[in-house]
Amino acid sequence: MMPQMFLIFTILMLLAVKADGQTCRFGHPAADCQYNCNCAENCDRQTGCAGNCTAGWDGPTCQRRNVALHQTTYQSSDYNDTERFYTSELAVDGKVGHYLQETPCTHTQNDLRSWWMVTLNNTYSIYRFQIYNRVEKCGTLYKPCGRRLNGFTLSVGTNNQSYSTCYTDTTDSDYGPGNIINGRCNDSKPRTGNTVRISLPLGSFLTLCEVRLFVCSEGWYGVMCDKECVTDTHCFQCDDHGLRCEKCANGRWGTDCDEGCGHCWINTACDKDTSECPNLSPRCESGFQGYNCTLTCQPGLWGDNCVRTCNEYCLEQPCNAQTGACEGGCQPGHAGKFCDIEFTVDYTNVIIGCVVGVILAAALITLSVVLWVKRRQPGQSQGPAASAENTAVTHDVSHPDVPNRTREPWTDPVTYYNMITDEEHPYETVPEKEYDKIRSSRLGTDADTNYTTLT
Repeated sequence: MMPQMFLIFTILMLLAVKADGQTCRFGHPAADCQYNCNCAENCDRQTGCAGNCTAGWDGPTCQRRNVALHQTTYQSSDYNDTERFYTSELAVDGKVGHYLQETPCTHTQNDLRSWWMVTLNNTYSIYRFQIYNRVEKCGTLYKPCGRRLNGFTLSVGTNNQSYSTCYTDTTDSDYGPGNIINGRCNDSKPRTGNTVRISLPLGSFLTLCEVRLFVCSEGWYGVMCDKECVTDTHCFQCDDHGLRCEKCANGRWGTDCDEGCGHCWINTACDKDTSECPNLSPRCESGFQGYNCTLTCQPGLWGDNCVRTCNEYCLEQPCNAQTGACEGGCQPGHAGKFCDIEFTVDYTNVIIGCVVGVILAAALITLSVVLWVKRRQPGQSQGPAASAENTAVTHDVSHPDVPNRTREPWTDPVTYYNMITDEEHPYETVPEKEYDKIRSSRLGTDADTNYTTLT
């Protein structure tokens, strides 16, 4: 039991020594100690450096190195005043700031083409840099001094020869390109060499308060070495120097995998350096075209590689570039998602329906008129007593309101009965035939039985 415990204790001690030594930054993962720990003091297994960074290293976890620090420098000329000479090494002394005398900064004469140069102690892939610019006002016009860096160029060469331009500034401002310039090569491609040169395009003073050239620690990449390979979702693998991400996740491209690919077929990975989609068939998703599948189809075209034509019967052109659907509807006589179904409209049923509807409407109107007329006829809405009274008045030929009535009184049984029973107005001229009709209607078929009543 004791030998086993001793073996376990020995292994733990070895791991602890490795974690606290300069061979581990712990990072991700901690156990395999795959990163260097660039700390001036202890390296914590969970947070990295517990204190300051080793000289030349900086960043939140001491993950980037300034390879220009305290290296050999030169410049086109030295400016001096009553205070001092502003020589080239002041740009790599490790003192950052923005004021000529306080920092201090380098300063050339007003040369025809002012320049500054640093020679590194090794060959590096230069990609990122940081420049501290002067912010004071100066010159006879007393304008911001930072404007003097407008249009500067940073180039990388080998032994002060074969320079390749990494970065060219395009600023045109009275305040210059900024107080702190965090830059990288314009084309996102590193330059390999041991000499870095900064120059101005036209005659002017060149002032640099600090120049820093960064190289990332293992496992880090990005413009300021601020992205960690093992945790960044855009990068699958960094190179050995942390200079760049060697393999981007699908849908990403660029030196730092910070650019998005176009619409490659089924989200296939585009080329990391050119963004070109794989030459498949088809190359692009439906509705897109071009070598990197970023261009949409021209109006009237759709589908894979934009080779299909929208249906001419779409009501609104163009159709959907991805699906070909006529989203604005179809022209008359066509139907379907793509307006590819043709049909003829049969108006027979429509006409029959209209005719039947007119006939029914006319019938309803006629019936309504008939009912209305019947309801407006005299006596239809009154009781028997009122009807008899009105009838008597109506058939009274002597009534002053009805002077032209020609209807014979015996045609109305009630009127006639009143007349023949009225002793003061005997009416003896009633025709016998009419009398028998009236008598039968009022007394029934047995007229003889009630005849004496009427007489």
